[in-house]
Amino acid sequence: MLQKFEGALRGAPTLPQKDGELERLERQAQLGISRQIYAYAAGSGLPMPMAVKGAAALQAAEIIDWVGGWLANQARILADIEIWKAETSGQSGFSTLADYTRLFTLFDVPGVVETWQDDRIFGSQRLAGLNPMAINLVTADDAGAGIGWGELEPKLSPKIKDGYEAQGKPVYEWFQEGRLYVTDFASLQGIIPGDEFQMAPIALYLKPDAFPGLLPIAIQLTQNPADSLVYLAPQAASPTQDFQWLMAKTYLQCADLNQNQAVNHLALTHLIEEALALATHRRLALQHPLFRLLTKHFTALMVINEIGMLTLINPGGLIDQTLDVRLQGALKLISNAYASWTFKDLGLPGNLDRRGVADPEKLPYYPYRDDGLVIWNRLGMYVREYLGLYYLGDDDVVRDYELQDWALQLSGGLDDGAGKLPGFPAAIRTREELGDIVQRIIWTAGPQHAAVNFPQTEFTNFVPNAPGSMAAPAQGTVTESTLVGLLPGRDQAAAQFKISYALAGYRYDQLLDYHLSSEDASEGVVRKYYAQLTTEDRDTVIRRNEERAKHPGLLVYPYFLPENIPNSTSV
Repeated sequence: MLQKFEGALRGAPTLPQKDGELERLERQAQLGISRQIYAYAAGSGLPMPMAVKGAAALQAAEIIDWVGGWLANQARILADIEIWKAETSGQSGFSTLADYTRLFTLFDVPGVVETWQDDRIFGSQRLAGLNPMAINLVTADDAGAGIGWGELEPKLSPKIKDGYEAQGKPVYEWFQEGRLYVTDFASLQGIIPGDEFQMAPIALYLKPDAFPGLLPIAIQLTQNPADSLVYLAPQAASPTQDFQWLMAKTYLQCADLNQNQAVNHLALTHLIEEALALATHRRLALQHPLFRLLTKHFTALMVINEIGMLTLINPGGLIDQTLDVRLQGALKLISNAYASWTFKDLGLPGNLDRRGVADPEKLPYYPYRDDGLVIWNRLGMYVREYLGLYYLGDDDVVRDYELQDWALQLSGGLDDGAGKLPGFPAAIRTREELGDIVQRIIWTAGPQHAAVNFPQTEFTNFVPNAPGSMAAPAQGTVTESTLVGLLPGRDQAAAQFKISYALAGYRYDQLLDYHLSSEDASEGVVRKYYAQLTTEDRDTVIRRNEERAKHPGLLVYPYFLPENIPNSTSV
């Protein structure tokens, strides 16, 4: 139905208040049709706004090349699994941890296979792994950042807080020195109803003098300080042979993966971005400069989300097959997270400040922070220069009635509250405020999604490093055989392998590699910032990774190399 308006996508973008009467009528007709196509779904089971199925079907027809690449990736995954099944036919399960590497037949074995048992690598995965946003500094209760000691201390077992010394110092002393960090998965507490077990672990880490990253020192598998499921880092020189400690780390990795997949990845990139895309199609005409920009960062989003609804977020689907929390728990995690979430949470600097991890003097090694800020800042400059082509002053922002309707839609002020995102402003008054909003949207669609998605090909497809589920509660005496028995079996391991590569084995495009309009200065702005991303910013990330590679126990971080960041949440 929108084909008759294709001419609006050619030529220079315009603000609605600067168009003539005929152009305004055309814009109104476009938006009337768009609101019929991009309607809000009822009864999706998700707390955030979602589109009806027809919207995804329309978008799929426009990205045939994406469809072809996605299908090719799926075919390779299925071929790999079938080869593995043929090679291991007659085997009922895994006998050793190394047996899990046999799943890699067409794909390269990830480097973490050689290092995953190292405590330094375990700590580095908090800073450069799949979920670099769970780590918090333990702070004084009035610090306003991180997790306060007064909140954490009552939950800790006496085995951890009374008398235990890590590298010669009590835990409390590390806290007082500002060098104690925590990952607390309290969000998992009680997420699965009934008698089924579900760990909600707490892990403590310290920043030592001689290592730029973090070292784990204690893991408590529940939120109850009276439980006996408390494990302390071995003091021996070769902790890789302590299978009880390795088991504790494995449960922590499982919790980390469950929380990241349901909340950081699914809810706070895929689903949040769909709400933003819907409002953009419903309220901004095709010739609007913000529509021209944002739709580059929504490419394939609704398509991949609809595929996810059919294969992931469905009874018996891949979430049920691979994650401890299963679909019921994942939906509860999403609902709980969304209830306390606000649009302002999408900004990288604020996220770092809230967790107390913004200072490189205190935490020298944190690739997600350091490389992320390079990309974040570049996008901020790009967005503001692009918007400045059309909004010559704040008055242009205020008078843009399509923009104001867009804000009303997202704040819940239109259509009986449909489309509401918590914390989105009901009106946008300045160019700086608009720039900040657009920067957050593009950051989330591209770099942030890259950070919480693409590391799966390194960290989660080798199942022992980060299992999606555990077969039973933690055991007392642990051998390699015991640990293998707790890990996913053949069917679950194959499903986790499949979902890891299905989500992270294919990239569609590259950040800022696109065209806007050759009839105004916008094309020059895109090319300018694309060049900066792919030269000086890329060189910065490469140089940092070369330094990281020199330090045993540190991970390199390729996920913010510009060529590894798609424009949109497209897989």
